[in-house]
Amino acid sequence: MAESFYVHSVPVRIGIILVTSSDKEVSGLDDPAVALAYAFDYIRQEYDAPRALTFITDVRTRLFHIF
Repeated sequence: MAESFYVHSVPVRIGIILVTSSDKEVSGLDDPAVALAYAFDYIRQEYDAPRALTFITDVRTRLFHIF
């Protein structure tokens, strides 16, 4: 749904909150939320924010189809 706001140029600001561990020793190998946050940041830096948002929505869609 968030991606459709972007695709249709709706003037809305979308925020995503990824709750991760505050422990500096935890990595993406230990905590899936940390891995998702790192992947989002990597895609945002290497490509752009819309592609990173698409990645997050794709992951969410796939997870909801599994459970």
